[in-house]
Amino acid sequence: MVFSSGPVNTTELAQFSNEYQLEWLSQPTVECLIKKEFSLDKVDGLHEFVTRLDQELLNHPVIGFNEYCNWFRQGEMSPSVVKEFIVQFSVFSNLSLTAQLQKMLNAETIATVRASTEILAYEVGAIIVGDSNGDSNGDAEGEEKGTHYEWLLKMGESLGLSFTDMGKRHHGSVSTLFFCDELARLYGDSNCLTATAASYAIDSWAAAGYWDHLIEGLVKFREKNDVRGLPLVSFTSHSEFERNHAKQARQELEGFYFTHEVNEDAFIIRANEMLDGVEAFWDGLDQHRKALH
Repeated sequence: MVFSSGPVNTTELAQFSNEYQLEWLSQPTVECLIKKEFSLDKVDGLHEFVTRLDQELLNHPVIGFNEYCNWFRQGEMSPSVVKEFIVQFSVFSNLSLTAQLQKMLNAETIATVRASTEILAYEVGAIIVGDSNGDSNGDAEGEEKGTHYEWLLKMGESLGLSFTDMGKRHHGSVSTLFFCDELARLYGDSNCLTATAASYAIDSWAAAGYWDHLIEGLVKFREKNDVRGLPLVSFTSHSEFERNHAKQARQELEGFYFTHEVNEDAFIIRANEMLDGVEAFWDGLDQHRKALH
């Protein structure tokens, strides 16, 4: 195989992937291998590492079986449970911005800076258009615009909450604040391995379908309780964004492996610590809803 230093065409990409059996890698990674920016000598090691991650990380309970989200999707929750969910989610939504900013400032490469900036801009700068229920984009009469957090506030308002009831650290439960502090400690860490491990863990969780479970439950709740003004656009737009972002997370992992000597054990430990933080958030909500019944 002749390596190329110029742009990689589709035929060259396919031939190279087939010859070295690289179909499981992302296209940008294969392109870097073709250009000799990454070493083929590390491919087998990455494949073994990905297998370890599948076995020792991606089977974490918060990814494989989230009891709260599986219950929530049935739509049988009371208004008080939904209120608590929205309040705690608003705290997470706000405080997670600190961790995202830390990750951007601590970034080791321009690609990581760009990815982190994109997420920050999406969270604080996106103006989303929703219809009267806040469920879709379009030009329908009565449509409204707002950032993600503004739409969360609108959700709260439809259930009797106000701006002063949401989003601040003092509104967070012990489990929510533990999760947010773990985000800052791990996801926002200046150590590249820790930050990358936490990032991969968070993105794997976010892509596991929990957004869809929440949306399903909220739609059923809205219909059952006739809460016509409950907007869901913050959740529906996040679901789409996370599906698209999952590919970037895998590319980030591959790029990190090819450009570092990775302590795989440490990576897996830190990633699981991040998922433990995520699990604490959902466990806190689950304990709260059970206490109300």
